[in-house]
Amino acid sequence: LDNVDVSYTTVEQLLIQSHVGVGGRYRLGLDPEHLYLMLPSNEDAQRFRQGWRCPTCNGFYLHRAGGVCPACEDVPLESSTTQQSPFDYYLYLSERSGSPFRLHCEELTGQTDSPDRPQRQRRFQEIFVQNDIPQVHGIDLLSVTTTMEAGVDIGALLAIMMANMPPRRFNYQQRVGRAGRRGTGVSLAVTFCRGRSHDDYYYLRTEQMTGDPPSHPYVDMNREPIFRRVIVKEILRQAFEALPPNVCETVLENTASRFRESVHGEFGPAEGWATASPYIQHWLDSPETQQVLGNVLDALRTGTPWYRGSNLEDDFCQRMITFLQNDLVTKITEIVDDPRYTQEALSERLANAGLLPMFGFPSRVRLLYTRWPFRGNPWPPEQGKVDRDLGIAISQFAPGSETVKDKAVHTACGVVELYPQGNGVNSRPGFFPDFNSGNSSPIGLCDNCQAVNNLDPTTAPAPGGQEPIPIQCPVCQQMTLRPIDAREPKGFFTDLAPDDFEGSFEWNPRSTRPTLSLQGQGAQSNLVGNTTVSAFEDEIISINDNGGEGGFDFRSSVRVRNRNQPGAYAVAPRNESYVSVAGDTYRIALLSRAWTDILLVDMQKWPDGVFADPAQVEGRAAWYSIAFFLRTAAATELDIDQTELDAGFRAINENDIPIGQAFLSDKLENGAGYCRWFGEPDHFRKLLDQANPDILESLADVWMREAHGHECDTSCNACLRDFYNLSYHGLLDWRLALDMARLAASSTATIDLVSPWGKHENPWLALLRETDAPVPATMQRLGYGQPVNFADLRGYVHNSRQQILIERHPIWTDEHPVYRAAVTVAKHHHQGYSIEPMNPFRALRRPADYV
Repeated sequence: LDNVDVSYTTVEQLLIQSHVGVGGRYRLGLDPEHLYLMLPSNEDAQRFRQGWRCPTCNGFYLHRAGGVCPACEDVPLESSTTQQSPFDYYLYLSERSGSPFRLHCEELTGQTDSPDRPQRQRRFQEIFVQNDIPQVHGIDLLSVTTTMEAGVDIGALLAIMMANMPPRRFNYQQRVGRAGRRGTGVSLAVTFCRGRSHDDYYYLRTEQMTGDPPSHPYVDMNREPIFRRVIVKEILRQAFEALPPNVCETVLENTASRFRESVHGEFGPAEGWATASPYIQHWLDSPETQQVLGNVLDALRTGTPWYRGSNLEDDFCQRMITFLQNDLVTKITEIVDDPRYTQEALSERLANAGLLPMFGFPSRVRLLYTRWPFRGNPWPPEQGKVDRDLGIAISQFAPGSETVKDKAVHTACGVVELYPQGNGVNSRPGFFPDFNSGNSSPIGLCDNCQAVNNLDPTTAPAPGGQEPIPIQCPVCQQMTLRPIDAREPKGFFTDLAPDDFEGSFEWNPRSTRPTLSLQGQGAQSNLVGNTTVSAFEDEIISINDNGGEGGFDFRSSVRVRNRNQPGAYAVAPRNESYVSVAGDTYRIALLSRAWTDILLVDMQKWPDGVFADPAQVEGRAAWYSIAFFLRTAAATELDIDQTELDAGFRAINENDIPIGQAFLSDKLENGAGYCRWFGEPDHFRKLLDQANPDILESLADVWMREAHGHECDTSCNACLRDFYNLSYHGLLDWRLALDMARLAASSTATIDLVSPWGKHENPWLALLRETDAPVPATMQRLGYGQPVNFADLRGYVHNSRQQILIERHPIWTDEHPVYRAAVTVAKHHHQGYSIEPMNPFRALRRPADYV
């Protein structure tokens, strides 16, 4: 063999190049003076340098392709030799890995235009019809989302590639199950794990994703709010059928067809309710209707706790009939007159207010128009649009955000509401409320304690070009509350000038985490252990204020393809070929509201020197941890999926100090009754029992076992984490959650790092006890010595500077008597040293804070 000197100076460089470049086909040689790559021949080595160069622009290409420089367009390429490394992997693939072959890829997702979906699926299955050219139109690779996850047979598929670890085991099973059907003997499923906590966890525990038993399906028949919505819909259906012909013609027949076709019910527009309501009330009061109400009740309560002959039957039936006859019409009128509900169809408005069932129909969907529609039939347009739920749309469709669709990058720039009128399309104000009025409920966001507060109404939109001036926060009393003019968008549009997708795009979700405002108050509060528990209905809000800048600078006048579009508002687009802006500028944030059931949990009494301060990272972590603990406990107790509930915390002012409150909310719009059920003292007490390690198979018992307690330093997918709370993973801590839950159960609970929990060892000790435990090992790597005792606490003395860290519980304050005693001892023995607190929570997550 010929020796080819590759001119490298280190073995590491050569190993890297040889591994990437030639895949281990050749051997390495080494003598005292040179490094060698052992190749079959010099001629073979030269093949790795062969390419094609443009004599005009000097561009070098690995593949000759059409023989013409793609940059200069008309200059023929010449055979050349590259000066790059001879171990170029992609050059090897282009020359030695086989003959070239086509690879036609298309997108098939929920945002794919309706006419393209069946066509792409058919061509992927190699089913061609007239005018199809297989070599041109055949599709070799489909880029899909979860749209293709369940119940889709796409032929003899051989390979599946997942771009991230699926959320759950059944998601993984459904996705890999698309391949290997139709009797194929071999199929391949490849999962790419991204560098995030969820993917990391299952990358190391593959058997849990591929082999754990799936959760059992369930149907919940015990929720009275759901039952009431269903019976209201059926009663309204019959009541509207009984309307006199002249009233029916006024309310229904003379309205746009889109109201008659609403998925929530054919009850006409909301503006027609004033005409229909007296007749509806008369029908409910008539003696003939009594039998109708009884028949509907009998049909719907079969299989529920209120079945005929049950102990609950009489009281339940009387309660339902009383509501239908005495309260239903009044409740509908209140919803119709409520300015928060902007839906035009009465049934859709009632569904959003929680009076009718949502049935999973997407009522809060917002459209992003990538093409401006000019034809009103069909409506909505079948092409040139992308839809998202409002809570996602305020981030993904915000001005400047980019959306990839069909190999093009679309940049959003404005808001508008488009509607059909005849064969054309008109526009209406894209915000509620419109710029012509002020804002009845601007929102304040505190950067210090994370409080959310409704502010006094304003008479005009916030001026553009300037960030809001912070005011005093009513919770933490700091000048850190940013007043924001937040309004709900009705629809979005792009600059209509898409760019080619080249593998990357600019998009980052900017909206705040869903939270509860200060005004949310419980209709009834109950004392349970050391907590006050309230269950009520309220709004969960999310805001996109453009990364803390108070919103986006929308211009009041927009022209699209040289036509004025009244009600369209946009920021100045990067490409003004089709969309131009003028007029006044207003700084407006994007707002999403969702009405649902809330469970609010407030701590009654804190032990001396113990407090979860929402203005501190440890305090926020404590509140988030107990919130997600309660969510996990609720799902365990009801035997439902955790995704049925959301969790979070809010900050309020009490006795001139900021305090936190944990909350759970039903995931489904309008709620499913879960949070209201846990508002009962006996039911909430069952959640707190999950933090008692003496109860067999409780969450505390399972988490504190050696298999989990010694392996999980902070949190993992076996305790508090899951795919859907990725943004909280850095804050969640199962030990902190159990401490907060123990304190919620009893104000006398001992909160420290060493005291036993009854018959069980304190779980914090696993992080502290041994010299090679996570916390002592981290401190030593930061330059501190072995732990030493200062009174009843341990401390770490730095080896080279006068600094001491005293180890304490994450939610201890500087006023804790045990900590103060330890500081006194440390000052006596180490005069002149700076003494600061240290806790395991921060040491494991942010060790640089102690450098």
